[in-house]
Amino acid sequence: LDPRSEVSQTLAKLKAMLDGAGLTVNTATCSLHGNPIFRKGGLTNPDPAIRALARSKVERTLRIGHRLGARYMTYWVARDGFEVPVTVDWKNVYTWLADALDHAVDYVREKGFTNYIGGTIEPKPNEPRGHMFLPTAGHAAGFICGRLRHRDFWQVNPELLQHESMALMNGVLTLAYLVSIGKLAFLHFGSQIKAQF
Repeated sequence: LDPRSEVSQTLAKLKAMLDGAGLTVNTATCSLHGNPIFRKGGLTNPDPAIRALARSKVERTLRIGHRLGARYMTYWVARDGFEVPVTVDWKNVYTWLADALDHAVDYVREKGFTNYIGGTIEPKPNEPRGHMFLPTAGHAAGFICGRLRHRDFWQVNPELLQHESMALMNGVLTLAYLVSIGKLAFLHFGSQIKAQF
């Protein structure tokens, strides 16, 4: 936020290098999985203080993405999942997630970050948790259409040869489904052996 700060100056240098090389930034994605504080989730953590911290990290990521001209903000599900279903607060977990993603859009609009043309959810079946709350493209699309206030802003970006193949999902079916409902933003391609977690 402070243009004199080291972070702000570093971002200015990065932006100048990107512009000089003719490169653009497609997505801004917040890391909510590396720090042990998020071991029980970020945006869906049962502790409201940790959810608030995760939300502020998302806001910071959105500011960084704005400085770099990112076109999308991507919610990569990180540690928002579980190992044991009976430990999950099922009454609230999807509400917490919807509130956080709705807030991200409100924040982008409040700050006038017009570079963002949309948001995406990148689903995955597991890893780094045993199970994720949005494991497939179908779950993500259903969540967008059924739970989010800004459903027109959000789409899905499946990782066809990685997250989809981890659970032996058919990538062609995934694409056909997302295209048919107008929720395919872009694709990620990785390299993963099928059914290997």
